[in-house]
Amino acid sequence: YPTRAHALTLLKKIHRRLRALPFVSSITLRQKARVPIVNIVTSYLVEVDIAVASPQTDTSVVAYPPPSAAAADAAVKVLKLCAKEWRVDKVWTGGIGSWKIYCMVRHAISASGRA
Repeated sequence: YPTRAHALTLLKKIHRRLRALPFVSSITLRQKARVPIVNIVTSYLVEVDIAVASPQTDTSVVAYPPPSAAAADAAVKVLKLCAKEWRVDKVWTGGIGSWKIYCMVRHAISASGRA
C-alpha cells in the first residue's frame, strides 16, 4: 500500500486533471478526511468518490448485478435519498456513504432468505 503522503500526491494529480473536464460540475479534494478522497459531481448529477488503496480503505469487490438486484437498487435509492434529505450522506462529516448503504441492504436481503 502507498503511504498517506503518496496517496495524497496521487489524489492531487487526479484532482488537477479531472478539474479540467467539461462534464465535471464540482470537484473537491478532501485531504484531511480519515481516508482522503476526491469527490466529483458531474453535470449529469452523478457523484463519485475516488480513493487510493491504503490500509484504511475497503478494496473489496462486489459482483453486480447481484440476485434481487431490482429490490436492492430500489432500497438503496430510497435510503440514499433519505440520507441526502437528512444531510447524513457525507462520510467525511459523520454520515453514511453509498457503499455502506448498499452493503446493509444486501445483508438484509441475504438474511431474509430472498437473495
